[in-house]
Amino acid sequence: MTRDELLESGDSELSETLADLPQLTSTTNDATVTGNTQNSGLSSIQLRGLGDNRTLVLVDGRRTVSNSGITNLVSLSTIPSDFIDRVEIITGGTSSIYGSDAVAGVVNIITKKNERGLMLRARTGLTSRGDGQELTLGATWGTRFADRRGYFLISGTYDRDWGIRATDREWAVRPIGYSYDFETGQNMFDTYYVNNSGGLTSGQQPASTFPPNIYSDLSSFIPGGVFSGANSSRDRFYRDGQMVPLGPDVQTGEPIEIGTTDNGNTGYFLPNRDGYNQRMGRSLILARKRYLAAAKLDYEFSDALEGFAQAQYSRVDSGETREAVGIGWDSTFPLTDPVSGITQEYEYGKIPCLRNGPCNPFVPPELGGRETPSTGVGIAWDRRFDEVGGQITENKRQTLRSWIGLRGKLSDSWRWEASFGYGQYKQDQWRRNEINARHLIEGLNAEEGPDGNPRCVNADARAEGCVPVNLFGEGAITPEAAAWIRADLHQNLTIRQYTGQAFVTGDLFTLPAGPVGAAFGVDWRKDSQLLRGDVLSQAGGTTGNAVPNFSGSISAIEGYGEISVPLLREVPGAHLLSLDASARVAHYDIDRVGTVFSWRAGAQYAPIEAIRFRAQFARAQRAPDIAELFSPPRGNFEAATDICDGVRPTTTGRIAANCRLDPGIQALYTQQALEGVTQRYEQVGGNLFSPNAGNSDLKEETADTLTLGAVFAPRFLPGLSLAVDYYDIKIRDAIDAYSNLDIQLQCYDTDVPQADNPFCADITRNPNNGQIVELIQRQVNLARFDTSGIDIALNYRFRLDDALGIPGRFDLRYDGTHILNQKVSFAGIDGTVTNDLAGDLANGSFKYRARGSLSWRLDNFRIRWTTTYYGKINDSNQLLDRYRALLETNAGAEVPTYLFIGDVWEHDLFLSFDVDSGGQKFRLYGGVNNLFDSTSPFLPTGTESGRLTNQNGVYDIAGRRFYVGATVKF
Repeated sequence: MTRDELLESGDSELSETLADLPQLTSTTNDATVTGNTQNSGLSSIQLRGLGDNRTLVLVDGRRTVSNSGITNLVSLSTIPSDFIDRVEIITGGTSSIYGSDAVAGVVNIITKKNERGLMLRARTGLTSRGDGQELTLGATWGTRFADRRGYFLISGTYDRDWGIRATDREWAVRPIGYSYDFETGQNMFDTYYVNNSGGLTSGQQPASTFPPNIYSDLSSFIPGGVFSGANSSRDRFYRDGQMVPLGPDVQTGEPIEIGTTDNGNTGYFLPNRDGYNQRMGRSLILARKRYLAAAKLDYEFSDALEGFAQAQYSRVDSGETREAVGIGWDSTFPLTDPVSGITQEYEYGKIPCLRNGPCNPFVPPELGGRETPSTGVGIAWDRRFDEVGGQITENKRQTLRSWIGLRGKLSDSWRWEASFGYGQYKQDQWRRNEINARHLIEGLNAEEGPDGNPRCVNADARAEGCVPVNLFGEGAITPEAAAWIRADLHQNLTIRQYTGQAFVTGDLFTLPAGPVGAAFGVDWRKDSQLLRGDVLSQAGGTTGNAVPNFSGSISAIEGYGEISVPLLREVPGAHLLSLDASARVAHYDIDRVGTVFSWRAGAQYAPIEAIRFRAQFARAQRAPDIAELFSPPRGNFEAATDICDGVRPTTTGRIAANCRLDPGIQALYTQQALEGVTQRYEQVGGNLFSPNAGNSDLKEETADTLTLGAVFAPRFLPGLSLAVDYYDIKIRDAIDAYSNLDIQLQCYDTDVPQADNPFCADITRNPNNGQIVELIQRQVNLARFDTSGIDIALNYRFRLDDALGIPGRFDLRYDGTHILNQKVSFAGIDGTVTNDLAGDLANGSFKYRARGSLSWRLDNFRIRWTTTYYGKINDSNQLLDRYRALLETNAGAEVPTYLFIGDVWEHDLFLSFDVDSGGQKFRLYGGVNNLFDSTSPFLPTGTESGRLTNQNGVYDIAGRRFYVGATVKF
């Protein structure tokens, strides 16, 4: 991909442009990392859908430091685009050439080396809705000096994205919650409805009842709070600072006396009628600022010796503000004992208040009398803490990359190079406006002091500065109380990389068909990682994710060799026949890895000049990275579905039976029976707390890659090139984590007792309501990962002057990939489990993706039309399998509403005009990306691939975007 193609894409960042190529995807970008505390502000790409850490990203053929503490990931947002000359993409197992991590292939970013003079660039854009503003300002200057023996290039870029809030798109804030009932075979949506007793209730109803039912999936955590005393079926709540008064009986119209149960009463809280829409507080695209600088220096000391140096610096600031924390009395928080290191879950607890005993002085009269419990601990509550402020995640990421080295000639055909590299990545993260659990518990335990004012009961807490907390009504929490319960968490991450490499390249000898080329070299590198957080970040005890301190390092030394042998050239029956091979031996200081061996062998054969066949087999090996080996469980919330969602006491099947064994779900059923409401477990929200964890017992993974292809360039159509390639990749002992769904299936869809099931050990549920508190995803060596497919690439440059009288030059390009097979296998609790990932949006694996463009250039004017195609895909193949199994016993089962997702087309238009005036070259350009405003399919909470904001970030979310720009070169 050339610099012109990068410009004509109309994107402000490299990862966006590369992700349009069918073989590449971007799973970490501004649209997918919203709400992701670890990776917000990063952007990366991967080949073949095999993961970021199986695609090796190089800069000028050299390794570069990682930009993530949870995986080996190079963020392309840290590389200045004005410094890039082109990007080379090499697919297939190339570990024998480039080293570990090149299992899927290599993305090699080549920097400019002949740029001279001063170039200034400015670009701005926004969506058709007037939001999502972007601004880029850049300057690059290059010169030769010392009689052209030296070359210096420097570049700087400022880039800002204003982001897009969910409230800017109507579809993103629709309060729709969805599930599929495998007991009845019905699509279910959240709403509030009239139950069999004639009263209103919250819950899910079949899709056939909409309308008259309305879609409504709201949170029980509201800013004014929801409270219950003696009977939790009589939840009172606040709106606009006042407790909502009791209304008439919805059945008789008669006034309601305090203490009389009526689920339909407007004075009693009904979640899907009176709740809070969390979507209103979310972002669709993250706001971000980037400051980028780069410089390189080359100097020829003599004809046989040259020195070079390069440095790149980036600072990426990102921030996201979400809705304020919402928790309840039965919510839990983790707390790690600093002495034993044992982590346990604790409840926030009820507001202390007894009918004939001590009572929090803030409790209102409406919750007094017989509404106050005579036994137990007090008043139950659910609340959103708006007074503390919205949850804020701020990341300041700084990356330094540098290399210095020498290169020269040994002879006319042999050259050498030796270099040393140093890279450092620093992440400074703040998570603000979380809730300090201990402080909140102490603040709720209040009494009337000697002066008649409320105070905290605990004298030690008062000495520490405890402020009593009033939860009753919006704005009831004073600024002093908000400061007491607020928790601002801070952590620092430092990753360092040292690299050294030396190689020689040249011709060993000459055969009749040409010289035999070879290269030999050694590589050394050391990667280290250090994470340090404040006390609250480490120990927990807050609503924020607990992130323990940890450190680790890996070093490796490698030796490699390559050879290319031309066997035949320009003889009858063989325009070209050549063989090539490479091998690499690497030794790691990892106990279960040690020494590994990668190799590759390939052949090319062209019977005539117009057609060439190629074949390659490669064995690539990848050692586990630092996070995969050493990371303790580190928190993150992921969009995921609880497999127990919708289970009733009467639901049939093995999954439902095992779900009901959980004490928390049983406790929920008991409470629902007391309240006289439908007994049904429902997942709250669409996210699960799913921390990642390393595994020191990991060993290397081994990938075997077979590639067969042909290139057709007929002489009767000059300018046409067609390439077709088949690939087959088999990864044994693949390093990965079990998916959230797989962990749940292996726990609940089995007859193995949960106490003896290691998958169940990674699932922690709330003992009061059954909600998943934590689901740990540990790194393991899975049995295997297989994928195969076909790539097609067509390029045709032509003119129509003679045929149609149309002047100018045309360029037609098409790139497509078709996945034939993509499966992952692992050892499950009842034997080997194989999941089909091809055509599964939850895994981002399209069976067919394509990109085509047609450009026309006449003198200084150019225009380009680009179309990107996303093929039909399933929300989840595992959901499809369960649905097909259901059809065997229930032929009338409804098709899951969001299971089958149609194809999506995106169209871009680019125009530019060059002006050369008095030695100054101007280029004016502009365009429209996503011309027809094609955005993500609607995928609400409850789907496997959707998010709370009803979309999937693989597709465009912003919609139609206009941009204009200009460059001037002196």
